Amino acid sequence: MTVETPATPGPPAFSKLATLLSGGLNAIFKLILRSPLHGLLSKSFILVSFKGRNSGKTYTIVVGYQRVGEVLEVLSPRNWWKNIRGQNTAMRVLLQGRWYNGSGQAFHRDETVTATYLRAMQRAPSLIKMYRVEVDASGQPKLESVRQATRNVGVVHIRLAGLE
Repeated sequence: MTVETPATPGPPAFSKLATLLSGGLNAIFKLILRSPLHGLLSKSFILVSFKGRNSGKTYTIVVGYQRVGEVLEVLSPRNWWKNIRGQNTAMRVLLQGRWYNGSGQAFHRDETVTATYLRAMQRAPSLIKMYRVEVDASGQPKLESVRQATRNVGVVHIRLAGLE
């Protein structure tokens, strides 16, 4: 008799094919977000420009976000957040067709990460399955499972100047 054990909680692994496809999708999303058609994506996606911590090179990437008050919360299963860690890093953000100046702060392995992912999972329950998070009897994510699932990811909080 075989007993299935649940997969270890955590972010999804990205295959080479998924990475290649996401690069193509990112290029398309960048075009749309910069165009008059940005409304198709602007409620869920933004463009973020920042300088690499070591290289000094400017990167512009597409990221999903959720707005909580004056803060844009960005989940980051990839490593780009490490360019922001421990700093209030200058950023430019294209939000709903308009560029804003702002600053970002990255978090890793702390309660800010757990709380941000919990909010995101409440808004997008598909993240619960994607991150292989255990749920309680009422279908809510178990706190310890969320902590385990997010131990190797980052969260970036962005504050924008002039955002109303």
